[in-house]
Amino acid sequence: HLGDSSELTRVKSLHVRKQQDEVIDIVIPVYNAKEFVIKCLDSILRFTTMKYRIFLMDDCSTDGVSDVLDEYADKYDFINVIHHPVNVGYTGNVNSGFNESSSQWVLLLNSDTEVTPYWLENLYEATKEEKVGIVGPLGNAASWQSVPNVLSGQGGWDFNLLPEGVNAIEIAHQLNCNYEPSYVEAGVLNGFCQLINREAFDQVGGLDEEAFPKGYGEENDLCARLIHAGYKLLVSTNSYVYHHKSKSFGHETRSELSKQGSIALKEKHPDYDWGLVSKKLYNNEQMIRARDVVSSFLGGVK
Repeated sequence: HLGDSSELTRVKSLHVRKQQDEVIDIVIPVYNAKEFVIKCLDSILRFTTMKYRIFLMDDCSTDGVSDVLDEYADKYDFINVIHHPVNVGYTGNVNSGFNESSSQWVLLLNSDTEVTPYWLENLYEATKEEKVGIVGPLGNAASWQSVPNVLSGQGGWDFNLLPEGVNAIEIAHQLNCNYEPSYVEAGVLNGFCQLINREAFDQVGGLDEEAFPKGYGEENDLCARLIHAGYKLLVSTNSYVYHHKSKSFGHETRSELSKQGSIALKEKHPDYDWGLVSKKLYNNEQMIRARDVVSSFLGGVK
């Protein structure tokens, strides 16, 4: 599945043609996890070739990351920092980030992620489709968008930790060499990285701060409302973002918040068949090929 050099050149040429005058606003909600925030920002600076601005939404962090954010903003004029005087919670923080930004497409990104070559370019290419509400990438810990494994052998989601000697850039390289020109339609998208249509986001009222004050379920709720409003959700199988997971809250807190979010989600959307939409994404041929590409590569690593 490596692909030849001419194919990769073709892919690179495609990305060059994607450059445009539009600026993409990247909204990153931040609460602690300083080490991973730095990795996130450095990866964006290294791998993003499109025009963009960053809005760092600091929700009363306590580990010193606030000063680090200011240092980035002082160094780069396209990085903006908003420090909340009181903790507003994840969904309130995201909504305020959208209020700060002004672009047609807003990239919502978790602060404990690392992006890879062509991550944003591939996502943006999908916005040329009609009535797109959100575009999401593949990832290592992205529920139904995970590669190579969705579920772990012990039950639950697989985090797909990369073996020693392998990095996220190599995974992205494999997916780009095996370029897919079409996109997978989904019924729900993981919230770790989403390129969101601002008009659609505003139309359905943004994230629900009352039902999901700290997140966990808020992205499913948004997806369901967007689909009800006539928008499509797409997965770009050529975009890959690595997610370290649970670095702001920790595993136990995350598990409890997830349970609360599931209850709120069922109350808001009692008739939405999450199992059915998830099954369709899991069984999609293009998603299966993407998982096979990464699995074959990792299987050949010595």
